[in-house]
Amino acid sequence: MEGPPSFYVVVQFAPPGRAVYNLGVLLYDARRRLLLMRFRQDYDFASNEDVEILAGLAEDLTLKAAEHADPLRFIEYLEDTLSNAILITPRVSLPPECEPDKLVGTVYTECIDET
Repeated sequence: MEGPPSFYVVVQFAPPGRAVYNLGVLLYDARRRLLLMRFRQDYDFASNEDVEILAGLAEDLTLKAAEHADPLRFIEYLEDTLSNAILITPRVSLPPECEPDKLVGTVYTECIDET
């Protein structure tokens, strides 16, 4: 039985009554069964109280991912548990011939607007 192809999801911040902001990209490399992550560093769009939470989110997700033996199960965990202000988008499949190490930067640039 073959597992899912490589894919990415976007982690989002959706404060009540405001726009949704893309925070970071999680890219699952199916060939190596590896999770690549890249998160924004600026939070100019967030309130002061939200900045503290958002600044720790990337570190928290990195630590939690390290606790999971299987990166695919970690993403499934996020898909099942994230809600309210922190969301995860549906998976976007990637072609089998993609180079995840290079692609994570491209996907980040396309999905995360830090201007």
